[in-house]
Amino acid sequence: PPPAMPPAPPLYSLVEVPAVPGSAQVSYQYMQRYPASNAIDGNPNTVFITWTALRQNQWLSVQVPSGTRIGYIAVFNRNDGEQYRAWLSPYEVWLGSAPGETGMQHMCGLGQPQNAPVASGLGPFMTWCDARNDLNWVTILIRRGRDRYLAFGEVKVFMTPDPPPSPPVPNPPPSPPSPP
Repeated sequence: PPPAMPPAPPLYSLVEVPAVPGSAQVSYQYMQRYPASNAIDGNPNTVFITWTALRQNQWLSVQVPSGTRIGYIAVFNRNDGEQYRAWLSPYEVWLGSAPGETGMQHMCGLGQPQNAPVASGLGPFMTWCDARNDLNWVTILIRRGRDRYLAFGEVKVFMTPDPPPSPPVPNPPPSPPSPP
C-alpha cells in the first residue's frame, strides 16, 4: 500500500496564504454564474464548476505569491447535494510554474491521487505539498474517464514557516601544544 500521511494539524494552527487576486483559472468554465473566482472568494457556499471530465481532464489553478513555502492545500467540498459532493473524489493536487496541466511539476500528497471521504462531510480535505517554495501555482485536477464535473466550494493554501537556521558550526578545539 502507498505510504500514509500523518493527520493534518487543525486549521486554526496554520497560516493561510491568500491567492493572488484574479488568478483563479479553470480548464473550461461550465456557466458564467459558476466562475473560477468562487473557489477563492472566502465563501465555501459559492461553487465553481468546470465542464465534464468524461473526455478530458478538468482543473482549477490558483496562484500564490512567489517564494511561498506551500505546506497544506485545503479543499472544501460543495454543500448543495450528496450526488454533487461525490464528484470530487478522487482528485490530484499539483504545484507548478504556470496554471493548468502544462505547468504541473510536483504532485502533492505523496504523489498519490486523493480519495476524500466525501460522505463524511464537506471537509476540509487536506493535502500536504512538501513545503515547496519554488512553484507558485496550485492545481486541483480530476482525470478524464468519468462523467463528473470539477465543482467544489473553496480552496485554501497554507504556508509552512521557513525552517529554522542551522546552528552555527562550533570552532574546532584548540590543537594540543607541540612537544619541545
